[in-house]
Amino acid sequence: GAGETVEGQIQHRVVRSVDGTIDFAWRIKPTGGTGDISAFRLSGFAGYNLNANWRIDGLGSAAPDSARSFGNGSINFLFNDNEVGRNPDGSLDTSYFFFLDTDAIHYDMSGTFDQLCAGSGCVSPLGNTFAPSEVPVPAAAWLFGSALVGLWGAKRKR
Repeated sequence: GAGETVEGQIQHRVVRSVDGTIDFAWRIKPTGGTGDISAFRLSGFAGYNLNANWRIDGLGSAAPDSARSFGNGSINFLFNDNEVGRNPDGSLDTSYFFFLDTDAIHYDMSGTFDQLCAGSGCVSPLGNTFAPSEVPVPAAAWLFGSALVGLWGAKRKR
């Protein structure tokens, strides 16, 4: 209902796969509040191939029903049929780890996330999370490139 709140912790992990690419994983751990979480929304994944899934072999009791990807790099994990929050007996449940398997090879803390309450439309504060990043060009590459330009310039003077 109106005035619901969400409180809790988000565990986030980065794992390098056997093929050298990066997987990003999250787990929702409510600690209080009055609302149940029906969506976990991410941004910062534009330009990468993504495969969304979740694990059922770990701690937790709620798994997303679906994941939706948008062209701007946003992904929504939806918990429509199995919301994360309060059980009928008042205890709090947690989500299983849900993840994105990507073709990224580098990452940083450039991603953001928020959560939506079921029914009332409340939104959690925006948080930072891991997301793919561009390959940094090492200083040695710049130095090598400038040396080549210098050699080319010296050769043209002769």
